[in-house]
Amino acid sequence: MRLTLFFSMIFISVFTFAQDAADENLNFNMDPPSIAKQKQQQVGRMRTIKLYKAKGQIGEADNGMLAIREPKTIKKEELAVIQKLVDEENRDRAVIIDEISKVNKFDEKKKQQFVNVYYSTWKNVDPKGTYYFEKATWQKKY
Repeated sequence: MRLTLFFSMIFISVFTFAQDAADENLNFNMDPPSIAKQKQQQVGRMRTIKLYKAKGQIGEADNGMLAIREPKTIKKEELAVIQKLVDEENRDRAVIIDEISKVNKFDEKKKQQFVNVYYSTWKNVDPKGTYYFEKATWQKKY
């Protein structure tokens, strides 16, 4: 139930972006069927992502992707697990961003605006104490 609410918040923020995009494209589609698999996979790994975010080992990056924070401080075995998790999540995020951009015929400028909204949304729903990477530096959310 909580994860459903969490993802609803993500898509509400994206919907706000959609409202702005509606001026240019009245048929904005923020949930094409082509991303259903990726969204489901995200739900399946969200608890683990939240755990590593709470530990300060991963965070949101301003390119809309997850990033590993200070990998040299993480034990080798755990780092491999985290890297796999981040790679899988980022692969899904890239598909989601690309598919929504393609379906809505975004040019590169509009796609970048969408990525910015996507990043801001993930960052804003994260709790205090988590990290995000912005303007080439890690920052802690207060």
